[in-house]
Amino acid sequence: MLLFMATQQGMGAGSGVTKPRYKFVINPITVQLDRVVNKLEILETDFLDKAVPFVLSNAILEDVLFQYDSVNDRLKVANIVIDKASGNGIYVDRDVPTFGFADLLGDQFTRNTGATKPTLTSYNGVINAWKFAAGKEAYLSYHIGHDYVPSTDVHLHIHWSQKDSALVTGGTLVFKYTAIYAKGHNQVSGSTFEATPITATFSTIDLNDGASGLNIRQQHITEVTISGASATSALFDRDNFEPDGVIELTFEMDVNNLTVSGGGVPDPFIHFVDIHYQTTGIIGTKALKPDFYA
Repeated sequence: MLLFMATQQGMGAGSGVTKPRYKFVINPITVQLDRVVNKLEILETDFLDKAVPFVLSNAILEDVLFQYDSVNDRLKVANIVIDKASGNGIYVDRDVPTFGFADLLGDQFTRNTGATKPTLTSYNGVINAWKFAAGKEAYLSYHIGHDYVPSTDVHLHIHWSQKDSALVTGGTLVFKYTAIYAKGHNQVSGSTFEATPITATFSTIDLNDGASGLNIRQQHITEVTISGASATSALFDRDNFEPDGVIELTFEMDVNNLTVSGGGVPDPFIHFVDIHYQTTGIIGTKALKPDFYA
C-alpha cells in the first residue's frame, strides 16, 4: 500500500482560488489533482512506451482508492464521488476534454393512425420497417435524462435508407421537424409547452457521395441542431433544457429529390429519429426534482 501527502502548488494568499492544485511525483509518474476544476490528471510518465508494467497500487487520495495500470493505460477506481453541482461529470478525450454524447430514443412510429401515417412494409424478407412517402409523418416524444449537461445543444438524428431501386443516381431528401418543449415538475416558469412550435426543414447529403451512398439498404444518418444560445423560429433555447423536460416532435419526410436512371423513385425507410445530447457520464442527479443539483 502506498500513502502519500500532497503539497499545494503556486496558489498563494490573494489568488482568489479556494480550490488549489496539488501535484504528486512518484517516480516515474506525475499526478496532478486540480481542485480548481476537480480533475485528477496523469501529467507525465516515462514508462508508457515500455513493456514492463507499472501499477500505482492502492493509493489513497481524497478518499479515492485507485490503481494505475501503465500497460493498459487505465486508472482503476473502487468508488468515485463527484460533486453534485450542475455541469460536473466525466470527460472524454485527453487532448481536448469534453463531455461525450448519448442518444435520446424516440418511441417508434405507431402513433400516427391518420392519412399521413407511414407504411409498415417488407424491408428484407420477414423484416418490416417504416416507409415514408413525401408528406408522411411520425409523432415522437423525448424525455430529457438526469445525465444531460446543462445548457448544451441537442441534435435531431435521422437514420434512413432506401432498398427499392438499384438505379438511384443521387439526389437528396428534405426532412421537416415541428416541436415544442416544457420543463417538468409544475414549475412557475418553463413548465408550459410553447404556444408556437419551432419548425424547420433540413436536407440530406447527395446520395452520390463518391463512396457507397448509392447502395441499396445503405444506412444514412442526417443530423440537424435544434437548439441554440437563444430561441428562434427553428431553435429551442438550450438554457431551458433540464432533467425531466419533454420534447414533443412531429417528423415529416417533406420532399423526395432522389434521382434514378430508370424506373420509379424509391421512398426512404426511416429507421430511427433520435436526439443526440451531451451526457455528464453520471447516472443521475443528486435530487429527483428541481433543484436537481442541490
